[in-house]
Amino acid sequence: MDITFLLIAILALFLFSYEIKDAKSIMLLAIWSSIVAFLGLKGVFVEKPHFLAIVLVGTTLICLTIIQLLKNRRFNIKTLLLIHILRIPVEFILYKLFISNQLPIIMTFRGYNFDILIGLCALLILIGLKFFDQSKLKSIIRIWSVFGMISLSSVLLMGILSSPIPIQQFAFDQPNVAVLYFPFVLLPTLLVPIVFMSHIFI
Repeated sequence: MDITFLLIAILALFLFSYEIKDAKSIMLLAIWSSIVAFLGLKGVFVEKPHFLAIVLVGTTLICLTIIQLLKNRRFNIKTLLLIHILRIPVEFILYKLFISNQLPIIMTFRGYNFDILIGLCALLILIGLKFFDQSKLKSIIRIWSVFGMISLSSVLLMGILSSPIPIQQFAFDQPNVAVLYFPFVLLPTLLVPIVFMSHIFI
């Protein structure tokens, strides 16, 4: 499961880097994710969970910086849709983490996480683009992207508020401890930002 998730995160980074083709943005993501991964491997977040909150602030700033750098660029929607399809296997990994008592049920498709549907819709849109011009699917893509961002934001918020950090609000009986460990610490610090930025660029 750990290796599968790590491969998904690396694939998402590869697809995103391949599409944006911006050295500064790629360097920011690569360096930041390497630092976070190193801290995760060293068990820093397990010993001091509040450090994760600081890292999430840094992740947000990097995400906003990249959006600013690429705000006037046009991208191939098909490559970005491939990134969203990766949400499907991620959901099954989250469910396995729930079964192993590493995160609350609300963060899975049995709770309030609808990301698996967003991923499946991305797959359907990608198939649709083989038969229809992108302009004909523009409204559908826009509506899907809005719902996708809402779903992603809600899951991220649930993940943060159920983590054992000072701002934890619920899931005290089974908190989101998975993100304190490598490689799952890359979920909120690499994978989620890439998926969110892919929505923005679509």
